[in-house]
Amino acid sequence: MNTTIRLGLLLSCLLAGCARQPTVPTSASPPATRTAAQWQDEADRLAKAKDWPGLESLARDWTQAQPANSTAWFDLGLALYEQKQYARTIAAWQQSNRLAPNPVTWYNLGQSYGNLGQTSQAIAAYQQALRLNPQYASAWNNLGTAYSVLGQTNKAIEATQQALRLDPKNATAWSNLGEGYRRQGQYERAIEANQQALRIDPQMAAAWNNLGAAYGFLGQSAKALEATQQALRLDPADATAWFNLGVSYSELGRTTDEIQAYEKAVKLNPNYANAWNNLGVAYASTGRRSELAGIYDRLKRLDPTQAERFFNQVLMP
Repeated sequence: MNTTIRLGLLLSCLLAGCARQPTVPTSASPPATRTAAQWQDEADRLAKAKDWPGLESLARDWTQAQPANSTAWFDLGLALYEQKQYARTIAAWQQSNRLAPNPVTWYNLGQSYGNLGQTSQAIAAYQQALRLNPQYASAWNNLGTAYSVLGQTNKAIEATQQALRLDPKNATAWSNLGEGYRRQGQYERAIEANQQALRIDPQMAAAWNNLGAAYGFLGQSAKALEATQQALRLDPADATAWFNLGVSYSELGRTTDEIQAYEKAVKLNPNYANAWNNLGVAYASTGRRSELAGIYDRLKRLDPTQAERFFNQVLMP
């Protein structure tokens, strides 16, 4: 079955554990004379208000006033992370760890590396977090996700299982475990894991999508369709779910619905090569051959190998 699976909520627990210790409110003081507690009180206020540019400005002043304060560098990293400035985030959190190594800071570094596509560095950061705190369930879960990105499925499953030993009610980890089983071809176990995720969180769109895909690999197209439709009720902007919906419609012989699903997928993600390929196949099956040259040109830019296969199997005949 030509189905693409979503990995689950990659790096889903963003900045979990980043909450600061509560501080006692203090009166404002000039930057040069502020104590660490006064700096932190103001940082807490800005973070609570989600004033990330304001927190960045404050934290920069704080790091200049107290350059050996690891919390100042941590808060600078937090402000930059929330503004999606991940490379600068990494520099701030690295400095925080040089001053006072902390599992939460290492975990957050893993998040930043992951967002930059630097998966090996993310793995190293999660491993360091776990050396400092082996009971860090979120770090185990995200370590498993990072291994999955690199195709190291056995390691991904082992790490995710450890996350679930520590936090058996983590719906994201159950769904990610299901993805690991899916990659191993253990579709029944993938279904069971995603069902467990949905018992914990029935509103988890990714688990519904992964459940539908696992049903699809077993040839249970009606169940696949039902689960994927539920995923889209919860997250109608998920291009992968629209793609999987198209696959289910294809298996059920509903070509018009299949085409509409693929068209929605490529509208949401114009760089989705698999969806363009399947859309072209569906167009060809309904006689819409005038559309194929444009799809072929797009595939040449997105995936030359797939474009060549499309040319030989779809465009030429």
